Amino acid sequence: MSQLAILEFQAGTFETGFTIKLKLGAEQQRPRLEISGSLPPAIDLPQLYHHWQAAYRQMGAPTLRIQFPEAQITNVSIRDHCDQAAAAFKQRFNDWLSHEQLRKLRERLLLEIPKSEPIRVILQTSDPMLRRLPWQIWDLFEEYYPNAEIALSIDDYELTASRPIQSRVRILAILGNSSGIDLHADRQLLEKLPNAKVTFLVEPTLAQLNELLWEQQGWHIVFFAGHSSAAADDQIGRIYINSTDSLTIDELRHALKFAVHRGLRLAIFNSCDGLGLARQLADLHIPTMIVMREAIPDQVAHCFLKYFLKALAQGEPLYQAVRQAREQLQGLEPQFPYATWLPVICQNPAETPFLWTKKPPQTIKFSIVAGSVIAIGVAILASLSYPPSKGFRFSLGEKILITANATPQKQTGAEAFASKNYKAAIQQWQTSLKSNPNDPETRIYLNNAQAAKHGQWVKIAAVVPIGGSLDNATEMLRGIAQAQEEINQTATLIKGAGLQVEIASDDNRGDIAEQVATTLANDKQILAIVGHNSSAASQPAAAIYQKHGLVMVNPTASAPNILTGNYIFRITSTSRDHAILMSRYAIHTIQISKFAICSDTRSPSSQEWKDEFIAILRSEGSLVSTIPCDLSDPQFNPVDTVSKITADQVRGLLLLPSAERVTEAIQVAKAARGLMLFGNTILYTPNTLQIGKSDVSGMILAVAWHPQVAHSSNFLSNSQKLWHGAINWRTVMAYDATQTVIAGLQQSQTREQLQKVLSQPGFSVQGATGEITFLPSGERKHTPGLGILVRVEPDPQSPSGYNFLPLKQ
Repeated sequence: MSQLAILEFQAGTFETGFTIKLKLGAEQQRPRLEISGSLPPAIDLPQLYHHWQAAYRQMGAPTLRIQFPEAQITNVSIRDHCDQAAAAFKQRFNDWLSHEQLRKLRERLLLEIPKSEPIRVILQTSDPMLRRLPWQIWDLFEEYYPNAEIALSIDDYELTASRPIQSRVRILAILGNSSGIDLHADRQLLEKLPNAKVTFLVEPTLAQLNELLWEQQGWHIVFFAGHSSAAADDQIGRIYINSTDSLTIDELRHALKFAVHRGLRLAIFNSCDGLGLARQLADLHIPTMIVMREAIPDQVAHCFLKYFLKALAQGEPLYQAVRQAREQLQGLEPQFPYATWLPVICQNPAETPFLWTKKPPQTIKFSIVAGSVIAIGVAILASLSYPPSKGFRFSLGEKILITANATPQKQTGAEAFASKNYKAAIQQWQTSLKSNPNDPETRIYLNNAQAAKHGQWVKIAAVVPIGGSLDNATEMLRGIAQAQEEINQTATLIKGAGLQVEIASDDNRGDIAEQVATTLANDKQILAIVGHNSSAASQPAAAIYQKHGLVMVNPTASAPNILTGNYIFRITSTSRDHAILMSRYAIHTIQISKFAICSDTRSPSSQEWKDEFIAILRSEGSLVSTIPCDLSDPQFNPVDTVSKITADQVRGLLLLPSAERVTEAIQVAKAARGLMLFGNTILYTPNTLQIGKSDVSGMILAVAWHPQVAHSSNFLSNSQKLWHGAINWRTVMAYDATQTVIAGLQQSQTREQLQKVLSQPGFSVQGATGEITFLPSGERKHTPGLGILVRVEPDPQSPSGYNFLPLKQ
């Protein structure tokens, strides 16, 4: 019987040593034996590994899915240096693991498990350096247990409600950015697999990838091939899905959780530096992942995939298939040194590994991602388009757009609503909200059904980025749902009619926003739009609404160019407001005379923010460094960049990331000790605090709103009751945008009348952020507390230990 050994690192560091526990038992049974032990300090071990790592990367480009230049491989001095570093590390590593303090565990393992027995060994730790080390070279398993393979696991895990495989294995193969590498070979290998249905997604967009992960049939394996990278601490990984776009696991968190729920069993990342990806995926409880520890040469990636898939498809257990494929790479090591050190399994200990049966039952779900991605279930074609006709992007309640954490009652309610059985829909959605009260989509649909049952309603649309940023979408929908519920619970309603809200998703993409806007504009029942989220989506959509005479009240986009006509209104403060506020404080209060700016050159909103700030700085007589700092540059090195900025006599550093470049901005903050840090609204999230911690302490942000300067205490208390938790600025701005539309509809019956009401000099409505009135441009008149400075401060009550607090000027 196959055996399972779990080596749990319970506490310690390389400076103090580690306490550990070994658990032994047969597969799928409780451990029959637990032994405690320890390892002594080994301060030099991480440094020895880094010496080897640097020498290894010196033999080729330290990039993703690398090609080793032939001239460098034959360079004796470089190869000798790498071999010497490897030998020193391996010797010290095995000496450490042979220490007297660990001998009892080692001897008991040899006594309990025969050498010929298949063993899965799971190393359970969240320490990034322990996870980085090549445990496959531990002589205990390399020499004594030929049927053992070591996998990594984090401390926290749980069993998933995985579905059984009932037919062919469903594989999702994601072929990402192929610049400088050959992904055709990966595709050919996957196409030859027996008993499998492979769906290929070639250089997809984020929307396409996200859409396929929500595939109802689900995937069993996700395979990614392409370029990838990891942060220095291996906590965050990034994959490059096409020639221009990259993303982190957090940007697909909800889709991946759904894919796991629908049967995802294995994720393969045949790309470089996969430990960051694996660390984030482990938080989603994906059963098994295979990644590469370091940068991997293209030919090695092809060979490992070939050897592994052949063994797996022939019925070999996954751990044995990985070990066999890894050891077969030894034949490549004269040309590609240390190839056998690269593949590593990452395992959820609560799950059993995926097994590919030669004669599968009836419908297997399996999805593979070629390269170094994530367990992603994606089943759309790379040429997927989004039709302008109403479809999967729109719903009044007849379909569910946000399926993450959806209850059975939520889906049943949608079916009832589609059949116009509003009473049943109301009952189902009320039940769903009892178990998931924080779900704004269900609350909006519930209000829609109640308005339909009432028999009189007026309809507006809310456009949010469900596919592009689900967190942003739900934050906005909470504000919209709260305003809708408040008016629908009043006796007067909107002149006797209930408010219905049709939800639409634009994924934060301009091209999709245009199509969504066209569809909504052509629906004459829709009297107003609350949305969109990003400036990139709002600008093209606004032009369409203006053309069709449909009011758009935008809650969150700060770029100046979205106000394209008299039907477009904005609730939040602008990037120019923020630039003025921040620059005046920096120059006149703390007297910073020279700034450097780090932005995302691929993001129009980031560049617009930069232009605003530079113009205001120069008008105030301050200097701006010419040192380039492009957060989207694939070769961007935060340490080198900050060093150059500091040498240029800079005192203030402004971070202007797009939503996709927050990690890079925090890496800059980490390197920028001694500089005064400033940031834009994109960094105004708990994620910044959780990742940045002390590195972002003291950073000053210009933001639209903060709860400590809120105008309406009733709004905050009502939100707490409704959503059972705190809300953020997007929720507040979306609430105020909806309140604005409601107030306008109380005085109008058509789109044209609504525009005239909102444009009147005397129009005013009291929102959560104070009085809302508009200038002729559609810009909101300034309100105290709308647009403030906050600073990151230590806060022992916060989960991250830090919080955003209003800056006392």
